[in-house]
Amino acid sequence: MFSRGAIDAFFSSRYTVTPRSDRMGYRLRGERLRFEGETEILSEGVTEGSIQVPPDGQPIVLMPDCQTTGGYAKIAVAISADLPRLAQLAPGSTVRFLPADLEEAWAASRLLEESLARLF
Repeated sequence: MFSRGAIDAFFSSRYTVTPRSDRMGYRLRGERLRFEGETEILSEGVTEGSIQVPPDGQPIVLMPDCQTTGGYAKIAVAISADLPRLAQLAPGSTVRFLPADLEEAWAASRLLEESLARLF
């Protein structure tokens, strides 16, 4: 649903966490992401970390209390290892997303688990 240009824009832009953010989702403000086709889809399952893009082109990162289904296109999913840091961002904070493959996501998850294990 997104052009290569929109995907590149998503990964090269900084987004600001807006005051309309809560435990359901962090609404971000930044470069407007443009769709190639329809802006809405049939509802489908979503999970914490899914990054949805509503018709206004401003991403929403779904957080721990997110709904179970959603009807907006998803441009990405934040890796689980980054969710604790993301959850600590306050309105006005900026965030940037970087692409990661499955191997990088697993490595980050293992590092987080090892760091947490050392605490207890």
